[in-house]
Amino acid sequence: MSGANKFIISLLLICATPNSIIAQVSTYLDGKSYAIVLTMLSGGGGSSSTWVKDSFIFKSGKMYSSEIKKREGFKAAAYAPSNNGTNQNPIIKFAYETFNKYGSNLKIQGVAQGNFIEGTAQWTNKAGENLYTFTGTLME
Repeated sequence: MSGANKFIISLLLICATPNSIIAQVSTYLDGKSYAIVLTMLSGGGGSSSTWVKDSFIFKSGKMYSSEIKKREGFKAAAYAPSNNGTNQNPIIKFAYETFNKYGSNLKIQGVAQGNFIEGTAQWTNKAGENLYTFTGTLME
């Protein structure tokens, strides 16, 4: 096999590996929904101060906030998962970011382990930045 062919095969293997790892990790959260309780840390004003209960839905490599999707038009978007545990005991870190048609931005970062989830949310709109923490449990 020539050096060029070895290089091309090596490059294909390198490019394919991260995608298969991401696909494997995303299956830990795909198909799951969590009931969430949020606590506002800073900000407030407008409808952002009434965001207290929600559900986070993970489906087909995307995530969305059920309540905020209905109320503010934030659509499902890809989330970036990583397993910091083992296959038997996954500890899945994830990050999600999306915008709505009004120019608002929603960033959610968290960790899911077993039936529990926790993390932070940052909702930035025309009124300013609102920071939250959240905890939740897997919905059956």
